Amino acid sequence: MQVAQATYAAAVEKLKLLEAGTRPERIDAAKAQLAIAQAAREAAELSVRYCTIASPIDGTVTQLFARRGAFVERATPLATIVDLSALFLRIRVPAERLAQVHLGQRVEARLNAASGKVFSGAIARISGQANLATGNIDAFAKLPNDHALLRPGMSCQVRLWLPEISDAVLIPRVAIADRSGTPVVTVVRDQKAYEVEVETGSETATEIQILKGISPGDLVVTVGGYSLPDGSPVRIVASGEE
Repeated sequence: MQVAQATYAAAVEKLKLLEAGTRPERIDAAKAQLAIAQAAREAAELSVRYCTIASPIDGTVTQLFARRGAFVERATPLATIVDLSALFLRIRVPAERLAQVHLGQRVEARLNAASGKVFSGAIARISGQANLATGNIDAFAKLPNDHALLRPGMSCQVRLWLPEISDAVLIPRVAIADRSGTPVVTVVRDQKAYEVEVETGSETATEIQILKGISPGDLVVTVGGYSLPDGSPVRIVASGEE
């Protein structure tokens, strides 16, 4: 750029001298040299502008691949820039639960870091294809990141609010046993124990919904019921009673 500027300045001065008293053909030649120098200067200015790399978005540089003085080609990635004002949380949804997940559903994410801060968001996108290895479907929740505490790649615990179920029959998860792949529950009726097959529904960390097999008010055995033969007599005692 400096060389092009100096060449242009010299051509201007030479033209002034020739115009003071020189034949027209020499003046024309000087004007041609001036035009060439001016074009070279404009090309240098354009090159300077091309040396400034501008990001198309506002954000934070999370990866930098190029360094000052390095040679790069047109297709060489220089940096990764991320808009941290809001991030997407990937949730792996089991295929059997996909029907319960919808756009706009409320999500809470608790960081595994020591702070344990909770971020609230909503489901913004659901993948159109399942993972070929696991069968899970990815859902993406958008989480506002006003204080820039979230970073790409961080892990967290997620709570997803599923649709409400009214009048559900719930029992403790520990009351469910497995009989050759069929869920069963031991209930006490007329002071005798019976094992009944059940159909389960939605689950929480501690409870499970029963769709078929038992009714509200049935007495369910939570510990040790799996080993009781059908018809075994059972005596209900209060806690602490011998």
